[in-house]
Order: sequence, then C-alpha cells, then structure tokens
Amino acid sequence: MVTASALDRVAVLERKFGDPFDSANPLGFQEILAVDERGERFAPGERALDEFGMNAELVPYELGGRFTRLDDLIAVGRAVSRRDPGLNAGYLTPSLLASVCVWLAGDDDQRRYVAETLLAGHRLACAYHELEHGNEFTAAEFTARPAGDRLILDGRKEVIADVDRAEALVLFAATGGTQPAQAHSQLLLRGPDLTGARVRSLPRFGTVGLRGVHLGGIAFHAAPVDEDRVLGRLGRGTENTMKAFQLTRIALPAMMTTVVDTALRCTVRHLLGRTLYGKAAIDLPHLKSKLVDVFVTLVAADAFSTSAARSLHVYPGEGALHAATVKYQLPTLLLDAMNQLAMILGAHSYLRAGPTAIFQKLMRDIRAIGVVHISRAACRMTLLPQFPLLARRSWGTEDAADENLFAVGADLPPLEFAKLRVTGNGRDHLFGGLSTGLAALTGDTTPDGRLIRTPAESLATEGRELRAAATALSTSDFGVDAPPSAARIVDRYARLSLAGVCLETWRHNRERSGDWLSAWAVAALTKLAGGRSPGQLPGKVEDRLFTELLDRCAGNIDLGLSGHPVFEA
Repeated sequence: MVTASALDRVAVLERKFGDPFDSANPLGFQEILAVDERGERFAPGERALDEFGMNAELVPYELGGRFTRLDDLIAVGRAVSRRDPGLNAGYLTPSLLASVCVWLAGDDDQRRYVAETLLAGHRLACAYHELEHGNEFTAAEFTARPAGDRLILDGRKEVIADVDRAEALVLFAATGGTQPAQAHSQLLLRGPDLTGARVRSLPRFGTVGLRGVHLGGIAFHAAPVDEDRVLGRLGRGTENTMKAFQLTRIALPAMMTTVVDTALRCTVRHLLGRTLYGKAAIDLPHLKSKLVDVFVTLVAADAFSTSAARSLHVYPGEGALHAATVKYQLPTLLLDAMNQLAMILGAHSYLRAGPTAIFQKLMRDIRAIGVVHISRAACRMTLLPQFPLLARRSWGTEDAADENLFAVGADLPPLEFAKLRVTGNGRDHLFGGLSTGLAALTGDTTPDGRLIRTPAESLATEGRELRAAATALSTSDFGVDAPPSAARIVDRYARLSLAGVCLETWRHNRERSGDWLSAWAVAALTKLAGGRSPGQLPGKVEDRLFTELLDRCAGNIDLGLSGHPVFEA
C-alpha cells in the first residue's frame, strides 16, 4: 500500500540493521536486550538512524525532507519497531508528536526552524500531560500568562520522552480566554527557553516496558518567553492539538504492528525446533490454528491502520473519526495476538535469556500502546457523540470509497492539514466498505467469493442493527458515565469498521496478491462475524494461510500486507 520510494528506504534500513536473530550483529536482539536490561538508550541503533537520516522522514518534502505520505512514514517506522519498539518510541515518536503540531499550526518561520533543527539531526519533544490529570490534557494547570509582548510560564510537565536532550519543545499551556475551547495554546519553545535559573529538569521516570526511553519532566517558575513562541493564534491550542492527534493516533499504533510480526516469527522459530508428544510442535493442530489466527489478526491490523492513514489524504474530514477508531481497536488486536503467542510459548515467553528472550521485551513494550497518547475510554467518548449523525447520514448508504484507500500501489493526493476537522463530517468510508464490498460480490461465483459472502452478509446484517442502536443514542450515553450498552456499541462499530476494511482490501487487491489474500479474507471475516476458529474454517483455508506463514518466515518476508524482504544482511 506504500510507494516504491518508501519501500526502497525500508530496504536500506533493513540492510543497515541486518538480521536481529544473528548473535554477532551489533544491532541485533542480543545487544538490544543488554541495553534494555540496563535501562539505557540503544545508542548503536540511534547512530544507525542518524546515518539513515531518520529525521528527514518527519520533514515535509517542500521543507527539504522526505515526508509526503503518512502511510510511507508508517512503513519506515515499522522497520524500526520490528526490532526494538523502544528505539521507535525514544527516537522517532517524540519528534513526530512535536513536529506535526508545527506543520499544522506554525507560521513560516516556525516551520522553517523546526525543519532545519530536525534535518541537522537534533531532537524535539512534546509536553502535553501532567500526571495529576492523565490523558485529560485540557485540565492542565501549566500556565502561560500574557504580559505585554511576553508570556510568563509557570508549572510542570511530566513523563516527557527525550526532554533531556530536546533542542525544542512543543508545550500545551493554559493561556486564559473566556471560552473553555479557547483557553489553551500550543507553544514552540527553543533551546534558550529550556535553560536558566527559572527552569528546572525533573527526575527520570522508571518504567516496566520501553526501558530505554528516557521519560523526564521540566518545571518553569515565572519564566518569561517571547510571545512569538505561540503556535498559530493564542487560544487555539485545543483545536490544533485535536487535529494534530489525528495523524499521531493513527501512525503510532500502526508502527507497532511489526512488534507482533517479530513475536510471531520468534514463536514459529521456537516451534520449528521443538518436539511435543512425539511430533514436531509446529505440526500440532491446535498450535497451527493459533499461529494462523495471529497471522490473520496481524494482516487485519496492518490493513486497518494503513487504510486509515491513507484516508487522511483522501477524506481528511473523517480524520477525527478514523483516528479514534484506530486507537480504540488496534491495541486490542495487537495485545490479544501477543497474549495468544505467550500462551503458545509458555514459560519461554518470559525468559530473559535464550533464543526467545526478545519476546518478553516485546510483550512489555507493546503494553504501552493501550494507554500512551490516549486511552480506550477517551476514544470511546470521542466516538459515541458522532454515531447518531453517522447512522443517519452515512451508514445506510452504499457510497463507495475511493479505491486508493485500499489498492496496493495507488497514488494519493497531498495531505492537506487545513482540511482536518476537530469533529467528523458525518461520513465514514471505512465502515461503508462492508455494504459496498458486499454489493460488489453480487454475481461472484468463484469459490472464494462464495466463502467470503457468507460472513460478509452476517456482518452487514449486524451493521444494520448497529445503525438502529446508534440512532437511538441520547446525550446521556456520551460521557464518562455512559452505560455498558453504549460501550458495546463502540465495540461493535470498531469490529464492523475493521470488517469493511478487510473486505475492501481483498476486493481491490485479489488479482495481484495471490491465493493467500483470499484465504486471509475468509478467515478474517469469519472471525469478525463471531464464527468458527481457523481450525474449523471451510476448505483448505487454514492450510493455505499456514503455508504462507511458514514460507514468509523461512524467506525473511514481512508478515503484513506488503510482503517485502526483511532482516536483510
């Protein structure tokens, strides 16, 4: 689904980092585990990313960088995460979170400054949250009080990745205003603003996972900065933040799909070398079905997050909806997959030494995906108020989405930040894939077409039921005290949106992706319809997927949609 240029850059990274399972590789798992045990940054990995020019991936092309498409950026980030999620979270993520705010709201001088800073190899950091208020960043107590042509900073920001070495910091602060929606602003603080007698660094926060990520804090006491540090207009911080988060709430979870790729690969390698009950462990029917189930989930997560990223280019007005849906659904998919693999590995899933030692680190690291940036509860509150309008305006139609959302190799229009909206526009082309895809199956008499139609029809029926339930929602269902029935509506919506993406991904790529994609679509839709496990799938679906999985593992091929080479020497 990404461009040839991005895949070329991914190939460069793959060759630079080499085979992580090779114990002689200084950028491999053995060294990654050693620095993780010490709670240090993975310095050799960071040097490799410096040499690659990773910061250029974050800078728009017109400002001298390589960033043109969000799905391309995700593909490059996935190459890092498949080896060390902590390297991604500590190197790429802080600068991504900060720079997106500048591209969206900054003036020409601020954009140019941040582009030059990144291209020179420096780091950025982003300070939204305060421990007292968690993900409710609009409750922040940090203030930036206007005083003539200056702003006076007071307060503290905590749990900030990379703040100890950031050349610039994007900070969210209360700046006054008569309306709550206009009470906060984003600031871009530059190097000199982050030092001096009125600025104090806070101690590092220790973590269970992502141990190499340095989470620190910073405190200001009546510290003056120039008023030109404001990003955009004073009081527009909440609006600008909600727009910027649409990119990062899709991109950051999407980059973590390759953590499951590596974990699945590690599990297959382990089983290939084991004998249980007198048989090769890899051939035991129950384990075989579990492996296929994880493979199916991984490809579905890849398709879902990549399509959502592409939708920001094609349908930017739907970004608020799709970003919250991805952040709500993807952690569940990936964590469930990791838990299944842990059950297969048993005691080997938590050993800190030996051939499977990387698994326990991946498991610890990926758990942060469910709570970092925004929680599932906050996503639920973002989604629920949009459902009644969606049910009336979008879910009952067969408004076909642009095929560029799903077709591998398709072109995309530029990402226009100005067209992003704080709330949705009542349209939903990802969820709509279920009805349009089913309509396109009419007359398809191929064996795979018939197998796919059965769960697709069941899911479409459930979609009509969901529309009725969403239409009946009231404002009392939208808050933090929403009843469990409202939460179940969000669960159903996320699952059906995923089903729509799976169906359309198969439909638009079936001719070029080979036999395995049809088998995947049958398995994915059957599972999402609440049907049978992989071991009970019709025909040879499981065998086709199992063969594809083993072939890719043996050939060092990505386990997602793209199927590009990985772990190259």
